Amino acid sequence: MGRTIADRLLTVNRFMVEWYNSHPPTHRLPELRPNNLKSNEWYELSGPAIKAAKTRAAAPLFKDFAARYFTEPTGTDTAVVEVTARYAEFYDLLYSCPMFMADADVLRLRGICEVIGVQVSRIGRPKP
Repeated sequence: MGRTIADRLLTVNRFMVEWYNSHPPTHRLPELRPNNLKSNEWYELSGPAIKAAKTRAAAPLFKDFAARYFTEPTGTDTAVVEVTARYAEFYDLLYSCPMFMADADVLRLRGICEVIGVQVSRIGRPKP
């Protein structure tokens, strides 16, 4: 993806433009800049333009990004692909079900959350 944060953000932003052009969404994340990255050992998106609705709507984008760039046969890459896929599934389920979910949907949601928990634990903490 690139050797520096600037190079990696360029890769991410190019991917976002390509993805948004082929998947017209309701909400779009803005072009990401270094000041959108908040670090507390892990980088998180942050800033006035990073809103919950835009981030939730970007779950399919993150899923496709991970599938394209996290291709090493390592536990971390596999876990990142799985987590992003399950988050997209999680939001799709929540926003497609009525307020009072059927028992089968509750079980599916529980299964999605369990997979996310297991896979996040496989990612581990970054090395200092």
